[in-house]
Amino acid sequence: MTKHINNTTCLSAANAGKIRTEVLAYLRSASGAPVTKQLLCCGTWCTAAGLNLAEAFSDRVVSGTTDPLQRPGFASLMARVGRGGIAAVVVTDVARLGRNLGHVRSTVELLHQHGVELILAGGERVDPLISRELVGRSRVKRRRRYSA
Repeated sequence: MTKHINNTTCLSAANAGKIRTEVLAYLRSASGAPVTKQLLCCGTWCTAAGLNLAEAFSDRVVSGTTDPLQRPGFASLMARVGRGGIAAVVVTDVARLGRNLGHVRSTVELLHQHGVELILAGGERVDPLISRELVGRSRVKRRRRYSA
């Protein structure tokens, strides 16, 4: 389930009463192409929503099939999340987290365990139980089981 955000703060159930407005961006390019457009998109949305984009983390020349926690940029992002004070992580598309639905779900759950929301630039909050609608719109692939 996704919800749109247009307010200036994000509240976390894990940290009820503590209002945090700092947001991190995560950018990824499998081809090594510049992530400038992704950064611009995330930054523009944060500014329009009244959120402070504190820092951006990126991985270039990293496949979307690689577990996010095995990526240097994402690992640095999670270390920053662990220090606290972060309301959300913003990405341009769920596929920036990965191309494997299991990896994406576990990443969203991990962020939520830290009281951090995942938000798509444009304002959609991503629920830990990612809806079929959202996955269908992204380029995230479900693992298929093949029988011999």
